[in-house]
Amino acid sequence: MFQKPLYWLTPFPFSGVDAPATAGGLWTVTEARPVVQLLPESGACPEGWCRLDLSLSTQGDTTPLLLVENAAGVERIALAPARRGKIHAIVRLSQGARALFLQPGQAQLDFRLGPMTLRPISRSEAGLRLLAALLLDKPGQLIGLLALARKGGLRAVIPWLMEQSRRPLPAPVPMHSEPVAWHEVVLPWPEQSGEGVDDIASAARFCLDLLRRRPDLRARFPQALSDGAAGEFAQWLQKNNEPGLSPPGLAALAQAFEQGLGDRPRQLWLTRSDLRDEFPLGLLPERAFLRWLWRWGVREAGLQPEEIGWFALAALESPAREMRRIFLFTPAWQAVAAGGQDLAAWLQARYGLDQPWADPANWPREEPPEGPGVNLLGHFCYPSGLRTATLALAEGLAQAGLAVSKRDVPSRFGDDEPHHGDFAGLEIYDSTILHVQPEPFFDDVYARAGLAEASPRRYRIGYWYWELDEIPASWQRQAAQLDELWAATNFVAGALRQRFTLPVCQLPPGVSLPAFQLQPRAAFGLTQDRFTFLFVFHMMSIMERKNPLGLIKAFRQAFAADEPVNLVLKTSFGPDHPAALRELKQAAAENGITVIDAVFSQSETLALIQSCDCYISLHRSEGFGLTMAEAMLLGRPVIATGYSGNTDFMDSGNSLLVDYRLVPLARDYPPYAAGAHWAEPSLDHAARLMRQVYENQDWAKHLGQRARRDLSEKLSPSAAGRRMAARLAEIRARR
Repeated sequence: MFQKPLYWLTPFPFSGVDAPATAGGLWTVTEARPVVQLLPESGACPEGWCRLDLSLSTQGDTTPLLLVENAAGVERIALAPARRGKIHAIVRLSQGARALFLQPGQAQLDFRLGPMTLRPISRSEAGLRLLAALLLDKPGQLIGLLALARKGGLRAVIPWLMEQSRRPLPAPVPMHSEPVAWHEVVLPWPEQSGEGVDDIASAARFCLDLLRRRPDLRARFPQALSDGAAGEFAQWLQKNNEPGLSPPGLAALAQAFEQGLGDRPRQLWLTRSDLRDEFPLGLLPERAFLRWLWRWGVREAGLQPEEIGWFALAALESPAREMRRIFLFTPAWQAVAAGGQDLAAWLQARYGLDQPWADPANWPREEPPEGPGVNLLGHFCYPSGLRTATLALAEGLAQAGLAVSKRDVPSRFGDDEPHHGDFAGLEIYDSTILHVQPEPFFDDVYARAGLAEASPRRYRIGYWYWELDEIPASWQRQAAQLDELWAATNFVAGALRQRFTLPVCQLPPGVSLPAFQLQPRAAFGLTQDRFTFLFVFHMMSIMERKNPLGLIKAFRQAFAADEPVNLVLKTSFGPDHPAALRELKQAAAENGITVIDAVFSQSETLALIQSCDCYISLHRSEGFGLTMAEAMLLGRPVIATGYSGNTDFMDSGNSLLVDYRLVPLARDYPPYAAGAHWAEPSLDHAARLMRQVYENQDWAKHLGQRARRDLSEKLSPSAAGRRMAARLAEIRARR
């Protein structure tokens, strides 16, 4: 008969435990917490129903606990007292089971461990063994068992048997809010050997195992993970290579440090108010929050085990730093401090925190620079034109000599880059710029950012964009919360003035190009032997307004299918708009057009624009036209509809403007309402201009260089910053 494999378990001691030098020796426990980790010698735990057999002899009457760490969380099981030194337990291990832990029921206990095995068993065998245990310990429960069996069958009986056959749980180990210890952070993998390190995940496992196994390294490098790739620990690993990693292993290790593996679990807590409310000390890391991450963070956010482990161990390196970070994203704490209360006393009363790291006097802090400044709330982490404009605004203000307290307003986890915690400025200056659109986040912008509104209320400036000539009437509610409006272009400013009585200032943010790595066309799946036109747009910006389908028609009108010319349409977030993406891909396939649907970093987007020969936008309307400005600053010739915000910096001397006629919207294109107007670009004119660029490539290159020189002056961030700083000075003088 087939015999299922037997797993021999090896005990691994935690701190607070004096392990014996030889097998079967005396273990001395000084803490009532998990002290022995039982790891299969062969690797990961099996899956399904298992029988655990172990020899355990203790001094005194105690109920040992078995902690089963599954992917869904931790189950605490009170084991029956040993009979003749033997303990048997039936456990169920789910897919991804990580480890078993043995916890004595009391501190100051000596015990001996004998052989321990884990054997997979069938569901029926599990039921019979649970039934036998129940009848021996609680025979009076037989009637309840029979009633349940008639009603729910075997599937209902076995969980009930598991519950009834176990002894009552003793009082749990205190779960007060304090950082877990290093040994309490479950790393759900067999120990990673140095020989097996060949990618970022295995490098992360190796690094975390090394730190947890080597307290001497933790003492030598107290900020080993927190200091990142430039830190002493990461450099020590690369230079000394004490673990003996291969060159690919060392490269993977460097990538693990550069990637910021703990950022996504931290971002999850920082950007979700429900998690901040449920786990107020989650970043310490709080025990309950770690359990939530293992159970739900993996499912809801796609977190990887290495990310959770990296986050937890990095947090343990500096509880004081994490307390400061919690403060910066917990409005209730900020309000206590702003109200003049003793925050340390308040934290002790509310959470029972009396450790030195809980005292705000011991938290790391950065003093704001002296002199005038402004608060800036915006989408610093959302990969879009809004993020680029927010960063440009901050850069221009800083170049004008203003301190900028930058605060990120998150959009949606998974869409944002995981750097929300890097933009943690408080509302410390007299004026606040809200670089956030009226919909959908404006009404709860402070709560969403984890920021307490300053008192007295700051002078609030809304920096808004809009793409049509008529502002929605529904924006009146958001405008009522502001003192002033700023707009990037004359087109937007004119529309705002028609709708609102607030002061409206036309103050462009300036545009600058960050350093980026040039990439060949092959990196984007494109060939070098074809003249390439490019258009970049975001599906969230409404495809009908961006008009890529009109561009496809104009391109096919300009060029025959056998000419060495290509049109590339780069979009993003297509899966969120399946019907529009399907329509785009079908039209592109029918006309030999290349579609790239992916979220690019700004560096990747600029590299793509740099690699093309000509940038073209047949938009129906634009609030600003960032990608056109970026292409011109990169020296690319640009063809674009001669209407709306882009005409503030585009003219007949630096670009090719396409004729158009204004048309009313025949139906709603949310958020754009029927009856408003936008441009319908001339496809004939666009086709002629595309042909002109293709047939006069040297001339087109000169046009691109002229555009670069022109926009370097028109859209200079320093000049934009000086204009905004002057307006803020007027506001300060008036208040």
